[in-house]
Amino acid sequence: VPAASWDMFRLVSALRASGYTCPGGQRFEPNKEPLAFDCRMWRAALEHSQEIATFGSFAPPSPPTNNQTGQHRVDGTDGDSEGWQAAVAVGLESPRQAIQQIMWSTEHCTLLMDPKQRYFADGFATIEDSKYRYYWTQLFRPGVGA
Repeated sequence: VPAASWDMFRLVSALRASGYTCPGGQRFEPNKEPLAFDCRMWRAALEHSQEIATFGSFAPPSPPTNNQTGQHRVDGTDGDSEGWQAAVAVGLESPRQAIQQIMWSTEHCTLLMDPKQRYFADGFATIEDSKYRYYWTQLFRPGVGA
């Protein structure tokens, strides 16, 4: 996992730990439950950022495909991506800039701050001659019992 992804994870974790008021006015108190980085979801986030950069499609991401069966899979899981939600930021190189863009969106802000979302991964792609050049995908999923 690249350093930029860990930087993004630390920024998201710090925001959740300190609390935040989203643009729509919804206040989230400091979250004492730590967010966990899910390395299994990281590949899906990375691939989605690459797809956006290459094809310009902002369709919801899906787990990597098993080339032998054609079915979606995530290493170490049963391949179930139900409950995954995504936030996307484009055109900004640094994790700090990308998180600011995400926090300006009421929908993405409330997703990021939602205490039911316990697992996180982000993927960053850059393609020099693409429309926005820099692409971030954040994936969230609830924890057990959430």
